[in-house]
This record gives sequence, C-alpha cells and structure tokens, in this order.
Amino acid sequence: MYSGPITIAERHGYRLDSYGNGAAYTLTRLSDGASVFFQGDDADQFRADYRAADECAFSDRAERDLFQAYGDVMTLPA
Repeated sequence: MYSGPITIAERHGYRLDSYGNGAAYTLTRLSDGASVFFQGDDADQFRADYRAADECAFSDRAERDLFQAYGDVMTLPA
C-alpha cells in the first residue's frame, strides 16, 4: 500500500507520520493514542493546511491549532 511511516513532527502532544512520501498521514494524540488517518483528497488538504501553518508568522501556534482541530474526528485504538 504505502511506504513508511516516517515521523515528520512530534510536538504539541501530537505525532504526525507520513506514508508514501505524503500520500497519506496519521495524526496521533500522544496522551491517549487517539488518531486520524488521511489519504487521497483529505491528505492533499491536510498537507496544504500543514504547509500554510508552517509558513505562518506564528507557525508554532498555527501548527498546534491545526493539530487540535482534528481532536473531534480522532478515534481511540481498539
């Protein structure tokens, strides 16, 4: 399926893993292991949002806010 994962960020209480050179991503909340998986158009949109956060003048805060915004769609491990 996808190669990886490669961890591209681990901060703000989250870990962001990339698969297949950005074809898919998993965002995991480290406190409880809840995560969300992005692929296809969702991965494309997440990548664009992540890059925009990184280029923002307040990139650290923007990245944290981006990660936290996905809290409602994260699922706990089985």
